[in-house]
Amino acid sequence: MLDVSVENVNSSRDVPYNPLYFRLRAADGTEYDAEFLAPEPHLGAGQLSRGDRVRGNIAFEVPTSATGLLLIYEPITFPSFQIRIKLSR
Repeated sequence: MLDVSVENVNSSRDVPYNPLYFRLRAADGTEYDAEFLAPEPHLGAGQLSRGDRVRGNIAFEVPTSATGLLLIYEPITFPSFQIRIKLSR
């Protein structure tokens, strides 16, 4: 489980957020999608206006042997973009 915040810091338009826009990538290239259910408070889905922020939990089922985890956030927008965050245990 990860506690995440998503913020629209400078887009002049609303941007979508959704826990299913997150995935984890292990060092061996295996990718893990976010689970549909996460512990409360879970991250919901919606739109963020400029300056708005949401926070909540997202969950992944990942083997304990997975290493080099990279959190990837890739919302459905045009133009598209991707944010990558290295995780440590």
